[in-house]
Amino acid sequence: MTSREKRLALFAGLAIGSFVGWYLFDSIGQSIERKQNEIAYLEEEISDKEFEIEVGNRSAREVSEWETKSLPAQTDFARELYQRWLLKQVEAAKLTKANVEAGRALPISRVNAKRQREVVYHVLPFTVSVRGTIGQLSDFLYQFYQLDHLHQVKRMSVKTLQDSQLLDLVFTLESVVLPTSVVGEELNEEVADRLAWNTLDSYKDTFVARNMFAAYVPPPPPVRPTPPPPPRSEPPAPPAFDPSKYAIITAILEVDNEPEVWINSRTEGRVLRRYEGETVEIGPFRARIMTINPREVVFDIEGERYRVGLGKSLQEQTRISSGI
Repeated sequence: MTSREKRLALFAGLAIGSFVGWYLFDSIGQSIERKQNEIAYLEEEISDKEFEIEVGNRSAREVSEWETKSLPAQTDFARELYQRWLLKQVEAAKLTKANVEAGRALPISRVNAKRQREVVYHVLPFTVSVRGTIGQLSDFLYQFYQLDHLHQVKRMSVKTLQDSQLLDLVFTLESVVLPTSVVGEELNEEVADRLAWNTLDSYKDTFVARNMFAAYVPPPPPVRPTPPPPPRSEPPAPPAFDPSKYAIITAILEVDNEPEVWINSRTEGRVLRRYEGETVEIGPFRARIMTINPREVVFDIEGERYRVGLGKSLQEQTRISSGI
């Protein structure tokens, strides 16, 4: 083998070795990257599963807690027991005219993993009608929300009584019955930690003092010093009496083919009979008769034309136009 052939063989070996090395390095790199992606995916999946387990454990703890706050699992017994409890709270608050009505249990269901519908819980509706003061209302609501039951006031209507501090109250309440309730023959009497204030007096001092159901009474206006009376002035003289105000056009006739108007001046006790072109003077009223029509008379008063209808006073004028 010549030296030239040796050099060519060396160069060929180096090229082949470089290609093989690059291929092996690329394959190993892709394999490592693939394994790293698989590890990241598995770690994310583990994290999701751990979160689901934590949520499930938290939900299980909440359900376990709710089972101690629910009414007894048997709905008929729960309805009767809770109705007695409501009457007891009404009596403790000294509310009167009490009436507690229980409605039909309403099942709340869902479709489970087996695609079967199952009842999750029942809702028991109640209506409480009572009469009392705002202080007694505060007593009832404080006791209602202080005890740790699964119940709530859905609606409350208040009607004030005239001339009285009493209120007619109607509550719509809901209570929950879990089928897995652990409550027996007595309701849970534990105190709930959901009220903003810890004492009843804190609520009564606020609501009773505000008297929110009373009619609004605005504050009295500020007292201002009375200004001195203005200097007395003589009252203006009454306007002069105008007899034309009571001068009435009582008739429009035709005498010898000429229209004639009769004007009865009631305060003067006289009747003026005038033709077209003649003047009428009654008190301050000065006018010349321009036209006598069957139902009205047109006067000229200081260059202005006015009409007065039959049966009208001379002061009941309607302006027509300027005279010429």
